[in-house]
Amino acid sequence: MIYNRCEVDRVLVITKKSIARLTWPEEIEKWDNFRHLSISPIIGTPTKRLKALSRKADIYTINVENVEWLLDYFKELKQWPFQMLVVDESSLMKKRRTKRTSRYHQVEVMSKVTPRVVLLTGTPTPNGYLDLFGQIYLLDFGKRFSTSEEKFKINYFAPNKVGPNHEVYSWRLRNGAKEIIEDKIKDISFSLMSCDHIKMPERVDNVISLKLGEREQAIYDEMEHDYLVTIDDTTLVALSAGVVAGKLLQMANGACYKNDSHDYVDIHDIKLQALKDIVDDTDQPVLVAYSYEHDLDRFKSYFKGYDYEIFDGSEKQKQRWDKGEIKIFFAHPAQAGHGLNLQNGGNVIVWFGLTWNLEHYLQFNARLFRQGQKKEAVVIHHLLVKGTMDEDVYKAIKRKDQVQEGLMVALKARIKEAKKL
Repeated sequence: MIYNRCEVDRVLVITKKSIARLTWPEEIEKWDNFRHLSISPIIGTPTKRLKALSRKADIYTINVENVEWLLDYFKELKQWPFQMLVVDESSLMKKRRTKRTSRYHQVEVMSKVTPRVVLLTGTPTPNGYLDLFGQIYLLDFGKRFSTSEEKFKINYFAPNKVGPNHEVYSWRLRNGAKEIIEDKIKDISFSLMSCDHIKMPERVDNVISLKLGEREQAIYDEMEHDYLVTIDDTTLVALSAGVVAGKLLQMANGACYKNDSHDYVDIHDIKLQALKDIVDDTDQPVLVAYSYEHDLDRFKSYFKGYDYEIFDGSEKQKQRWDKGEIKIFFAHPAQAGHGLNLQNGGNVIVWFGLTWNLEHYLQFNARLFRQGQKKEAVVIHHLLVKGTMDEDVYKAIKRKDQVQEGLMVALKARIKEAKKL
């Protein structure tokens, strides 16, 4: 519509490299209303970037790592040719950074010189309403919530967990703050639920409960209670509650790094066996989310002879996945969790190790559970070891998801109400 009214003729999209290079060009080809638009990814060497910039196009996509280069280039030319800026996966900008070298600051500079700014994200509040501050600031530069995140916290939040030296570990919304925040942003934000506008596959969440053997449970319990355990000739030590939590999650996966080392000690293979059972029982390719490098090492050993690959972000690898040529696709949620269209290659996800990060969790699942999925259902398996941190992480991400879902529903309801007026 904006293009039809001739309000803009050059749009800049900032996103991750793989999304800039692959996803945006792919998506434009899928929609009849946008197929006529031309797109030029500003990716690669400086020479390739300059060539992409000189090309006549409607939309230019660039990865966040090259934003500083783009700013410097047009600063020398003393011009800014874009009438519209789109920040894709804007939840990556949830924290405002004022340092001139920060990517947030660079995007902020662009926002101030571009007439139209649009933020896109499927996860606006992955860790709660505090995540809104940096994103909303890029749209109004402090008009709604002040220019200071500290003032935003003081006005709408109260300390939730406080340390012995009065340091605040987490914040909670004050009574009534949720509704006030939603009301303040209703004029510049809206929610589009996929299920309301397009046909989505069924989503099946399957929790597979696993049980440690007596020896493995004793090792886990000793680390949890004493912050120290000896396995064969290796002693593992945790110096704080945070460190022990990390080691317990590793142990639930089946291995644990030695102290200050990349070497690790094997503990069990019950998750590996459960993953193997899933792979053997389905004729579909399987997308596997892993947590640690030692997960990968153990995958390579355990799945010798299987057709597997480790995500590298290349276009050729994606093409092989789309064709169903990769039986097991191992990927870290932080690397393959935003924007990629992987729905053509399969409909089965396995969480070998869960993450505390709700954004990574939701975005990774959305690689297959999305528009264009040809299967009737997407199955998401969660390998959880009973009585371990696995269960705590699963409960935590479900609680966080309810907060985010609440915001999306609230914004959606306000859109319906506005249409009645």
